[in-house]
Amino acid sequence: MSGMDLAAIPGAVYSRQDEAGIASQMKSWWIFIGVYGALFAAAVVCSLLARTQWMTMAVTILLGGVLIFMWGLKIAPVVGYKRHLREIREGLCRTAAGSVTRFDGDVTFREGIECRAMIINIGETGDPKDERLFYWDAAKPAPGVKPGDKVEITAHGNDIIGFAVSG
Repeated sequence: MSGMDLAAIPGAVYSRQDEAGIASQMKSWWIFIGVYGALFAAAVVCSLLARTQWMTMAVTILLGGVLIFMWGLKIAPVVGYKRHLREIREGLCRTAAGSVTRFDGDVTFREGIECRAMIINIGETGDPKDERLFYWDAAKPAPGVKPGDKVEITAHGNDIIGFAVSG
């Protein structure tokens, strides 16, 4: 592992368990792809040996469709989350302090990750020029803040990686 330790960030949102969990999921998906690939190869070889064109086409279409379906719904989100963790571990971070203006309960997708928007006012309360948009990972429990709460945030880009209520 290179880069910073995610757990060393004050008020860390992510931990080593997050990285270990994603690594475990990636390993299980690689095993799935290996087993699936072997079954696909065996089915195609059998259909080719039987010299049945319709069976070869049917097996290829069926197994290809299943792989595309699994990639889109199951594998790509895990790959995206692993990339997200790598980027926040290896990238630059900054800190900001201010008061919560809004925390949305609605989930949005940002770079393949489910997030909730949090708007923090870092200057004069009520001045819209001082509002900053940050994203809270929807896979993490909501921080339980309400408008007006003072917070300190460590962020990578707009992604919150450290969070503390300051009073």
